[in-house]
Amino acid sequence: MTRKRTIENIVSISNSEEEIKTKKTSNDEHNENNYLGIGPFSNEIELCVSDINAVDLIKSTTLPVMHETNRRDMLELVVSMDKNLAELNNNLSTLTSDLSKKVESMNGQLYGGSTVLEKVSDLKPKPASEDIDCVFGSAIKGFMNITSHQVVVGIKDEKIGWEIYNTSKYLSPLLIALTASSPYMHNQKGGLENTLNQSIRPLQYQKMFKYFPNSFWKETKDIRSIDELKLELEQVHNSILSYIELGRIPETKWDELRKERKDALGNKYTYEQKIRDSETAKVFFYWFVRPRLAHETISKGGDCVMSLEFRAPDTALNTGYMKNINRFVIGTCNYIANEGGDSIMKDLHIDKRDDVFCQMLECGKYGLNASINSEKAGLQIQKLGKYAIRGLELSNDHYNANLLTDFLEDVRINGNPADRMQKAFNNRTPSVNELKSYLIEELRR
Repeated sequence: MTRKRTIENIVSISNSEEEIKTKKTSNDEHNENNYLGIGPFSNEIELCVSDINAVDLIKSTTLPVMHETNRRDMLELVVSMDKNLAELNNNLSTLTSDLSKKVESMNGQLYGGSTVLEKVSDLKPKPASEDIDCVFGSAIKGFMNITSHQVVVGIKDEKIGWEIYNTSKYLSPLLIALTASSPYMHNQKGGLENTLNQSIRPLQYQKMFKYFPNSFWKETKDIRSIDELKLELEQVHNSILSYIELGRIPETKWDELRKERKDALGNKYTYEQKIRDSETAKVFFYWFVRPRLAHETISKGGDCVMSLEFRAPDTALNTGYMKNINRFVIGTCNYIANEGGDSIMKDLHIDKRDDVFCQMLECGKYGLNASINSEKAGLQIQKLGKYAIRGLELSNDHYNANLLTDFLEDVRINGNPADRMQKAFNNRTPSVNELKSYLIEELRR
C-alpha cells in the first residue's frame, strides 16, 4: 500500500479554498472518477411513514423499497449498485423525492430522523426471515423504533478492503456524532420525551444485545483475509448457538432452529445449519462496519470480492445531509485505498486497545461535544474530513470534494442533526405533531 502524501500535504491542500474552487468547473460532476479497488456504491436508507401503513405502500409501488422489522411505520429505500458517488447521490435525491410523492398521493407523510414517532409497544416485530426470528427473540423488538442510513461500498481488491475495514471500524463513533438525530423519542404514552442523548441507537443496541456474545455485535480484532473472516464468523455463530443451548438468550425457538426444511430445489437444511455456515449467513452479526460475502455487489454479477456495509450513521433529516454522509464515507474509503490508514490512525490518536463501543455510547450521548481519543468528536470529524476530501480529489471528483468542504464548515457552525432539532425548538421538548411536521418539511427540502 503506497503512502506518498504526508498529513502536512493533506492539510495544506484541504485548507486551500481557492485551490479547490479553481478545480471546480461546470463539468466536474460528470468527470470519470477513478476509485482504487472500491465500488459500486449503494445506500439502504430507513425512513418512516405517518397516516398510512408501510405494507400498503410497498404493495402499491415499483420503487425500490423493502419491509423493515416495524412493517407499519418503517421502510427501507434501496439505492443500489451505482458506479460512482455522483450517480449514488443523484439517485438518492430522485428516489427519495419520488417516494415522498407516492406517500403523499396515498394521503400519508414521509419523514427522516432516527426515531419512529408512533407507539410501537403493541406491534409484533416481523423480521425479514423466520431464521432471524428463531435466533433473536426479544432482541429484534429494539429495531421497531430506530432507523439508520447505511452506506455499502463494493470491494474489488481484498487487500484494500481489509485495510479499509481495519481502519474504519475505529471511526464508527465519529459517524454517530456526525449524524446523531434522536434527541427526542416517543414515550409510548402519546407524547415525546427528551432522550438525554443525541442518538439513542448505541444505547438501544446495548439493550438489545445484552444477552448475546460481544463478538456478535461489537467490532472484533483486525481481519486480513476472507478466510479469517469466515473463521471469525464461525466462532460468532457457534457462540450464539451455545448461548441458546445454555438458555442465556430469551425467547429463542430451539425446536424451530433444528427443524428440517427443504429449499426451492428440494435440498434439506435447518436454520441451525444456516447460522453455522459463514458462506451464506448474511445478517447473523451486527458489527457497525459489516463485511458482507453475499451482497448485491456480488450476487448481481459485479466484480467485487465482498462489500463493506457502514451501519453506524443515524438517518439524517434531509437528503442534502444524507448525500454529504455518502461523500464523507466514500471519500474516506478512497483515501485509505490509495494511501493506507496509518496516517488517519496517527492523526486521530486512535489506540486499538480502546473500547470502540464505549466511544459509541459517548458520541451517542454528547454528539460533537463527546470526548474521544483525547479530543472533542467535532474536532476529530474535521480532521477526518480532510482525508475524506483528499480521497475524493484522488478519485478526480473535485466537485464533491468542494461540496464536502462546505458541509464540514456548516457542521462546525451549525452542528449535527440533533443540534439543529434542538435549536429549532429552543431546547424545549416539542409535541409529537410539532416534531413530525418539522421532520416532514425537512425531508422535502
